[in-house]
Amino acid sequence: MSKGMSIYEVFENPMNKRFFSDDEVSFRALKRSIMDHGYVIDPIIITPECMLISGHRRVRASKEILEEMRDELSKKEINDLENIRCETEYFDSDDDATLRLIELNVTQRNGHNSGGTPEQIADRCDFVEEKYNAKRRAAGEKDLTNEEVAKLAGVKPHQLYQARAVVDIYKKYPETKSAVECGNWPETALFRLGMVKDEGQQKDVIDLLGIDNKITVNDMLDAIEAVTGKKSKSRRDEEDRINAATNEIQKENNTLSAKVEGHKEEIEKKNREIEALKRENEKLKSAPENNERPKRERGKMAYELCQEEEYGGTAETDVHDELSYTMIGHMQSFINVFNSIMNDGDFKDRFLGLSQEDRDEINDNCNAIVEIMTKLSAIQ
Repeated sequence: MSKGMSIYEVFENPMNKRFFSDDEVSFRALKRSIMDHGYVIDPIIITPECMLISGHRRVRASKEILEEMRDELSKKEINDLENIRCETEYFDSDDDATLRLIELNVTQRNGHNSGGTPEQIADRCDFVEEKYNAKRRAAGEKDLTNEEVAKLAGVKPHQLYQARAVVDIYKKYPETKSAVECGNWPETALFRLGMVKDEGQQKDVIDLLGIDNKITVNDMLDAIEAVTGKKSKSRRDEEDRINAATNEIQKENNTLSAKVEGHKEEIEKKNREIEALKRENEKLKSAPENNERPKRERGKMAYELCQEEEYGGTAETDVHDELSYTMIGHMQSFINVFNSIMNDGDFKDRFLGLSQEDRDEINDNCNAIVEIMTKLSAIQ
């Protein structure tokens, strides 16, 4: 059950700084959230002596806001920040309280992303391993595996191995820690150095690189290779990875090149077909439409059709070529269409049922017949 308590009555657990570092970016975000939206609902957790188990950052943020902005805050805001809901938990030993502190921190910091310096990670893992294994042995159970230790400490297995290797180098060669702290050497370079088992060779690598020089991980790998006469496993793995990736890319490139060559002839053929179609299209654009043919040609075509189908090759008229051909063609078309419509029985419905093109053709033929008959009348 939670109760209210002043933030000035609780005190920090010294194990918190021993095992964890505050991420200043996320801390500033928490502080901003409290300033904008008020205090969080979840209570902090304390021991009966009012020592913090969980809630260190919330208490710190509240104190800083009060120090920086007290004059700008209302009485209610000050009261909400100064008084916090707490839950008290009881522990059989200080070690149990510390294990609970680690557990809650790991949960709040998203499991495998609990962070910390190499010393904090190694110390945290060692503490978890020692205390949990003591309990397990007393219960007749097997010791924790490295993977289980890493999970309980809030890191991944490779982070555990790396942290322990770096701390080991720090203990043997304290000057390397100074090189890391001043930014000359990356911590990951010390992890590579820790993979060298011979301490004499380790010292030779450090001397070759120089503590005061700024180096990269690749510089460390080159120095290790120069001293030991062989490539480190990480260097070999990296080279193998690069070579494998290069070969894969080359393979894909060869496959794509073959596909391009295979389709080259087909592409050229398609381009020729496109050019031919373009030329044909240009011809069609420049040629007259069927319904734009000269009247003489249309009349002649109709006349020849009439000769084959109706007149048996005979056409008696004194009119000259153009008038004769046109007259006979239009008259025959008119007669054929007219008879077809009249025989249907319902002229109006039949006519309206025709397509616009057919109705236009009937109108054109009718107008042509009228025109021809007018000319014939004038000639007679």
